Amino acid sequence: MAIRIFHFRFRPIPVPLGAAILLALSLTACVRPISPRPSPPGLAPGLTRASPTPVSLSLPAVNVAPMPSLTSALPHAAAPATLPTLPSSTPALTTLPSSPPTATPDLSQMGRDSWLSLSPDGAWQTEVEVYFPAQNEEPVAPAQYYTRLIVRHASGSPAWTVADEWRDFGLGATTPTVFFWSPRDDYVLIADSATPDGCALFPFLSRLRRVDLASGAVQLLADDLQGVLAITPGGDLLIVFENPASSLRLVDVNASPLHVTRAERQLSYSTLPGEWQAGGARWDPSGRLLAFTAYPAACPPQITYIYTLDPLSGDIELILDGAPGWLDIQDWTANGLLLGDQGGSRWLLDPAADTLTPLP
Repeated sequence: MAIRIFHFRFRPIPVPLGAAILLALSLTACVRPISPRPSPPGLAPGLTRASPTPVSLSLPAVNVAPMPSLTSALPHAAAPATLPTLPSSTPALTTLPSSPPTATPDLSQMGRDSWLSLSPDGAWQTEVEVYFPAQNEEPVAPAQYYTRLIVRHASGSPAWTVADEWRDFGLGATTPTVFFWSPRDDYVLIADSATPDGCALFPFLSRLRRVDLASGAVQLLADDLQGVLAITPGGDLLIVFENPASSLRLVDVNASPLHVTRAERQLSYSTLPGEWQAGGARWDPSGRLLAFTAYPAACPPQITYIYTLDPLSGDIELILDGAPGWLDIQDWTANGLLLGDQGGSRWLLDPAADTLTPLP
């Protein structure tokens, strides 16, 4: 087999002098001269420790697409940006915006009711005003009503404002009312009367407070003195009916210095079962005996029991034992107790003779 041998010959390529010079300059620009000082331990060759004076590095140009600037929104270095103050651990008192004020209902667009109460000798009077939401008003949560009570001397002065406020409206809403005038014209007892619901038979009173007529000072007697209440003609003994229990409490009221002494007695008037409702108290002409009605159930069909109470001795006597229907004590006259029913019929109950006589 014949072997063919190839001979290659290299020929120098002529380079123009100008191009050689440009090539040498570009290579020189890409090389940084090395400092003759040795590098500190732990640093790579060619790097030095950080200096307060920044060092400019010349890097070869790289042909990349330009990126959007991330610092275009910052202020110029010559005018450093002022950072916002961070909130401290203690909140500022005036930095938070206040809530818009709640609009006060227009009294001229509300229903109005008012009534007067005169002291026994007519020297003093109370004026009560109540403004409540109209029946056709759009429901507001919670609906509110306005109430005001002023105690005023018959001459016009002095006058004391006892209540002047907005309250929530609905079942259980209360209005201020006069509970008792002192026979000495030195104070009046004011209570809040709740709006009855269901089969409630008697007003539920709460927040019993004493108003001094000379100074206008108001004193809350006690928080637990609430419910169906009665008081002796002299104002020294309070009767609290403990519905639905068949019992009552006698509380001594100390008129000076504006507080209730907690000397009290609890009495039971019946052993019959039931959800008792008692009240409707009336005093006899002498102011010695108290008569009250009691019902084992508030809702019909009802049975009426009538009792008398001697608050000094604590004796309770049954004088009407279970009359069918609902009867109310309207008055206690010299001839006996005047009773009435829901249909307008009237009877005379004589406790001494134990008789019940219909009246024409």
